[in-house]
Amino acid sequence: MSPTLDYVVKNNTESTFQLKAIYDSPVSESVVQTNNYTNSYTYSLEVSNELGKQDIVHAIEDYPDTVDNPSTKAVIKYVLLIACILFVISIGLFLIIRKNKIGKLFIFIGIIGILTPIIVYAYKTFNLKIKANVTITKPVQLLCKKATTLHTEECTATDSNKYCSGAGYVSGNKGTTITYGTIPNGTPKSGDAYDCDVNNDGVYDSNTERFYYLTNIDDNKVSLIYYNNVNNGQKYQYDDVQEAWHGPRVAYQDLPSLTEWSNPLIIAPGTRQIQSESYNSPYLPSWDNGNQHLLESFTYTNKAARLLTIKETHNACGVGNLYSSPDVPYGTLDNCLYLFENLPNFLNGQTSSDYDGYWLETPDYGSSDFADWVFAEKRVLSRSMVLNTYKVRPVIEVNKSYIEQ
Repeated sequence: MSPTLDYVVKNNTESTFQLKAIYDSPVSESVVQTNNYTNSYTYSLEVSNELGKQDIVHAIEDYPDTVDNPSTKAVIKYVLLIACILFVISIGLFLIIRKNKIGKLFIFIGIIGILTPIIVYAYKTFNLKIKANVTITKPVQLLCKKATTLHTEECTATDSNKYCSGAGYVSGNKGTTITYGTIPNGTPKSGDAYDCDVNNDGVYDSNTERFYYLTNIDDNKVSLIYYNNVNNGQKYQYDDVQEAWHGPRVAYQDLPSLTEWSNPLIIAPGTRQIQSESYNSPYLPSWDNGNQHLLESFTYTNKAARLLTIKETHNACGVGNLYSSPDVPYGTLDNCLYLFENLPNFLNGQTSSDYDGYWLETPDYGSSDFADWVFAEKRVLSRSMVLNTYKVRPVIEVNKSYIEQ
């Protein structure tokens, strides 16, 4: 039976092909197991001779931090071979030191002639193909890489309370150039800028694939918000009926699809339980007759992204309340100005009755026909009737391990 050698290569940065190039013995391989979650592949390797197997040993041992202890090293053949050689040498030395050296030398040569084919036969007999199962963990593909440059826009508004100027630009001491987000450094935090290869073309485009870190969803997942609105800023109703408890049945329709944002590392939103501002209450009070309506689950059919939630803005921006003048001042989202990129009225201060901003997923707890939205003019979260129209901005969920640390 062939000796078997099992390895676990934990964090090998060499690809299989690079590893094969280190040794030149004939090798056949086949994938016998794949683990997509850890991005690892177990290969069954057959090496034609023991020297080839040892080359694998030495090649992998060049990366001592990546190898789990091998279970077996087939050394029987080498022990036997060395024993035979030492035996022959011993006999030769014994004969040489005796009298009649020439005659004994011929005897020694004869013994070597007899033992040589025996040794060769023993070598070939033990030179069975050595099988090794090698698990190679390839470098983890990243969905999002740290940004190296930041987006900017110019503030031209002049109102001292509203728009970008109310946040200290133009009318304050911040100048006119707004810089969105921060370059990641250390543990990711709200506003850190990342370039995410959402369309899976291998390019991390800082112009069109910019996202901003929002918050941790749980121990494994995080959420990031896109820098722009869908469909060139087209506006949508939250729903086309005066009922918020169904979820954003109209607003979600032009979110990026799984085909458009096809990177498999994106965690698709799928079906989610809609939550109101109260988080814990499964009901919305009715706006018309005092009855309560059960919040429904909502399916983002074939979508790679979803809408922002009020819980995420609370965690990312420290916002505790919606805007309700005069109880809440302007600018409760000033810690998160990255949320206002590509909202023209925020920049130019030319808001008419057609307010600028985008929908949240969150229905308003105070009335069942209202939902929450990002209100650019006042830099706050607000509530609006679901039949009104606002923009839509995608949020993606990602496993932490797929974000550059």
